[in-house]
Amino acid sequence: MMGETKKDRIQLLVRRFFLFLTDTFLLNACVYLSLIMRFDVGIVSIEPQYISNYVENVIPYTIMSLLIFWLFRLYHSLWQYASIAEVYRIAEACIICLLYTSPSPRDGLLSRMPSSA
Repeated sequence: MMGETKKDRIQLLVRRFFLFLTDTFLLNACVYLSLIMRFDVGIVSIEPQYISNYVENVIPYTIMSLLIFWLFRLYHSLWQYASIAEVYRIAEACIICLLYTSPSPRDGLLSRMPSSA
């Protein structure tokens, strides 16, 4: 941009960094909370295989989701109000993340999360 100063660029980088941190936290918290809700709102009632699958897949899932969000340019425009085009990009990115994390027959049965989580 034309009148962009060094201060503006730093502010943009800081905002993007905190957006990345927020997305990282929310992505993983949502998966963990869905496991808790799936197993009757009890942490101790979650089957150990699902906890170990969650721990094994947390880093690849987070990296892939953040990469998908970046490719859909969700971090390139930081706005107060979203336009319809941006809402479509958000929905598309979330659908792609959902497809990436959904179980498929090529996955081993032991590496799956419950379908409801």
